[in-house]
Formats: sequence, structure tokens, C-alpha cells
Amino acid sequence: MSRVSATLELKPTTLSARLVIQSLKLARGRVLQRTTGYLVRRGNEFEAEYRASLG
Repeated sequence: MSRVSATLELKPTTLSARLVIQSLKLARGRVLQRTTGYLVRRGNEFEAEYRASLG
């Protein structure tokens, strides 16, 4: 098993950007869940491709 850690620091400079960031903060749980799911799926795909290339 491998672990991946990522940190994202956003500094909005416009009102529109601030609204987007605020929406992301409100939906943080859903955003993290979707991102984690995506990373897990991609990791599984890479592993399957690697194992297929071995033999």
C-alpha cells in the first residue's frame, strides 16, 4: 500500500475566485471524497497496467 499526500493553497484575487473558493470550502467533504475516489481508481489502473506489462 502507498500513501499520497497533497496540499493545495489557493489565494483568490478576484470576487469570482473568492466565490468559487467559498463554494469549495462548503463542499469540502464531497470534493475530498471525489478526489480520493479518482486517485484510487487511477492508482488501480496504473497497477493493473504495470502487472500486465510484467507478463
